[in-house]
Amino acid sequence: YGFTAYSASKFALRGLAEALRMELKPWRVGVSLVLPPDTDTPLLARENVHKPVETRRISEGTALFSAEAVARATVDGMVAGQQLVGFGLDGFMLNTLTVGLLPSNSFAEGAAGLFLWPLFRLIGFGYTMYHDSICAAEARKKDGWAGAAGGDAGELKASE
Repeated sequence: YGFTAYSASKFALRGLAEALRMELKPWRVGVSLVLPPDTDTPLLARENVHKPVETRRISEGTALFSAEAVARATVDGMVAGQQLVGFGLDGFMLNTLTVGLLPSNSFAEGAAGLFLWPLFRLIGFGYTMYHDSICAAEARKKDGWAGAAGGDAGELKASE
């Protein structure tokens, strides 16, 4: 679906940003990692033409942001010194769940994360189950993979 390369590159950027933040902090240089959402641009329109059905179905449930809103929030987050710049409720939830050892930008953000984390984790289970069900349903439509129907992941269905 493209998630493997996409996710690996996101994790790499996250690690790079966190390491840079630690190394550049003594010189008072901030590092912000911007995690933009689906943004209404010609690039996304072209991507949607070739997007696998699984990815398209998962994306249907997400908000589409204007390029101007993404640009404004990016600049505002960087000026405010945010280490993670997310967008919308999904972005806030993902940043809260994956903050790791990054310091909070404020006491209120840290407190919110502490108290909202269990709720967001439960919501995350729901998201994961929903995304898994989409991928399994689409795999069942494709011939030859028994794992989507509940078999072992490496087991191939016999042709009928």
